[in-house]
Amino acid sequence: MGLTSILGTSARALNAYSGALSVIGNNVANAANENYSRQRVEFSTLSPDNLGGIEIGRGLYLSNVSQVIDTFVENRLTESYQDESKSAALFEFLRSVDSIFSEFSGSGLNAAMADFFDSWTGLAAEPANITVRNEVIASAQSMINVFNQYAEAVNTMVSTIDDEIESTVPLVNNALAQIRDLNETIQLSTTSSLNYLDERRAAVNELAQYIDITVVEVDDALQIYTKAGQPLLNGENVATIGAQPNNTTGYMDITYTMGSTTATITDSIMGGRLAGLVDARDNYVASYLTELNRAAYAMVKQINTLHSGAGTAFDLDGNAGGAFFEDILLADIGSAAENISLSANVNGDPRNIVASSTAAGVPGNNVTALAIAALSSSTSIDFDPGAGTDTNSFTGHFGDLLADIGSDTLIAESTQEFHENILNQVLLERSETSGVNMDEEEINLIKFQSAYQAAARLVQVADTLLASLMEILG
Repeated sequence: MGLTSILGTSARALNAYSGALSVIGNNVANAANENYSRQRVEFSTLSPDNLGGIEIGRGLYLSNVSQVIDTFVENRLTESYQDESKSAALFEFLRSVDSIFSEFSGSGLNAAMADFFDSWTGLAAEPANITVRNEVIASAQSMINVFNQYAEAVNTMVSTIDDEIESTVPLVNNALAQIRDLNETIQLSTTSSLNYLDERRAAVNELAQYIDITVVEVDDALQIYTKAGQPLLNGENVATIGAQPNNTTGYMDITYTMGSTTATITDSIMGGRLAGLVDARDNYVASYLTELNRAAYAMVKQINTLHSGAGTAFDLDGNAGGAFFEDILLADIGSAAENISLSANVNGDPRNIVASSTAAGVPGNNVTALAIAALSSSTSIDFDPGAGTDTNSFTGHFGDLLADIGSDTLIAESTQEFHENILNQVLLERSETSGVNMDEEEINLIKFQSAYQAAARLVQVADTLLASLMEILG
């Protein structure tokens, strides 16, 4: 008691405020670290001594260093990462598809189809003109090239998406393994492991950018599930996410394995980049390719029907007409746009092009050429073979496809901007809650510095008094 008690109280204060100043230093050093959560000190008062029935305080000690965390904001941040990453992936690929089908240059499919049908109008005017017949072949080949180029570009887009899925899957597995390891480190640590907690939160948010997750904390460890309920991380058990081609479509499926449980989860992923990639491929790009193939298939069937009509189609030499395009079977409609081509018969000799409906009197008449040219304005072309539920003109059908692509892209862009704004807002909220506020740190620095200096001054006073006492006692 007495002077030694003052020294003890002062020493404890020095230790406490020294620790507090160290925490402030750590906060300031991590001010630009987006994954860092601001730390704060907590002091506790020591139980007092009893001196003749009077309580004499023994000062304080640094009882805890904790993080400033708002669980609600952290959960919103994880959700926002999932939504933004999904919408960003969808918009990224729809924007690319939109640029593929750009018709502004006048060299797209609409222009090519118009030139093709115009060439038949020219043939009807001069059915015996070899130059005009060659123009029919040239315009047909130009249209074929556009079909082929569009199909190749869209198929390449699908392959690119599948490549993205394959490259994203290991990132999911790496993030899950990192979270599992951090769970173990945190549980085994004898301290509060604040830095490891920050690392784990960052790993969770990284995982959320790839796949949808629900996070549950149990005994300082995180359990992670997909929104559909598949456990991704449960104790030491970690799922393995894979990618393999679908036997029917050839597209990349996303697979799930944990222990003896295996499943295909392609259709059940709801958020993150994987969900956006699957959505872009299966619900948008694939449907655009379907409509392009239907247009190519309808073109082949409609032209060939008239060009090879029994008793109504004859070439320049009065021979019965054959196929203008190589025939495409209904079973192969899924690759019609990439496989459409001129028949060897027509491509080898322009005289074999049919213009007449009669063999009498070479070159006959122009009835068949006019009938083919009239397909340009027909609005009863069947683009849904067998079902007959999609009748339109060639330009109308392709125009609807372009409108759908443009509309889908605009909606995807708006959705992406919305989720990006939400993410930025939540990041700002987290920064305000858990980020380092330099003004606040400066105030605490002054407060703890003054307290430290006062405690040091008290040590000096006690030391002086003790020296005086020792001098008096000799």
